[in-house]
Amino acid sequence: MLAEKFAETFPPSAAARADRTHLLDEANRARARGRHRRAISLLRQVLELDPADHDVAIRLAELLASEGQRFEAWSLYRSAGKMMLRERRPLQSLAIFREATRCLPFEFEAWRVTAELLRKLGRDEDAQLTLREARRQYRSRFDRAQAIEVLRMIRQIDPWDHEIVLDLSRLYAQTDQGARALRILESQAARSEAARLRAIRLAQWQISHSFLHLRLWIQAVASNIQRGGRTGEELTDPVRVR
Repeated sequence: MLAEKFAETFPPSAAARADRTHLLDEANRARARGRHRRAISLLRQVLELDPADHDVAIRLAELLASEGQRFEAWSLYRSAGKMMLRERRPLQSLAIFREATRCLPFEFEAWRVTAELLRKLGRDEDAQLTLREARRQYRSRFDRAQAIEVLRMIRQIDPWDHEIVLDLSRLYAQTDQGARALRILESQAARSEAARLRAIRLAQWQISHSFLHLRLWIQAVASNIQRGGRTGEELTDPVRVR
C-alpha cells in the first residue's frame, strides 16, 4: 500500500521508465529463449521499480507457476486481483483469477475466489461451470477435502443436482462421514424417481449395508420391473466406498 501511494505521489522519472523498458525487453528475450529464471529475475527488478504494476506481476506469476514456484505465483495473482477490485474493475479482477486457475489448477483458493466473484457478478451458471472444472482437478484420494468443498459450493448454487449429490455422498463415505452421506442421499431420494431414485437407493445401501436400505433399493428395482423397465442399469455402482 505504501509503495502504491509513493508511486502516485512521485511518478517514475524518465530514467526509471527507460530502465523499465530495457528490463522488459531483456525479460521478453530471455523468455523467448526459454531462459525462464533469467526472465523471472528481470521481472522482479521491474516490480521493484513499480510494485503496483499488475501487468508485470501477472507475467511474473505465470513464469513462477511454470517453474513450480506456486506459492509466490499465487501471492502475485491474488494481490493483482485484489488491486483490480479496489479500483472497482471486477472484470479485470476476474480475468486475473481465471488466469490463476489455468496456471495453478491445484490452487483451491484460485477456484474459490473465481467462483465467488462470478456469483457476485450475477453469473451463477458460469460459477457452476468453473467449480465443475475445479472438481475435475481434484481426483486423487489426497485431494478429497478440496473436492468436497468444491461440491459443497456447487450445491450452494444448485442444491439438488443428481450427479453432484452422488459424487459428494461418495466422497463423504470415503472420508468416514457416512451419516452425512446418507442424510443428503435421503433428501435427494425425496426429489427423485425412476432411474435416479434407484441410483440413490443403491448408493444408500452401498454405504450403510443395512437391511432397510437394501429393502428400499429392491422396492425401487421392483417398481421399475413392474413398469416393464430394464434391470441392467441397476448394476451400476454410483458409490464406491474405499
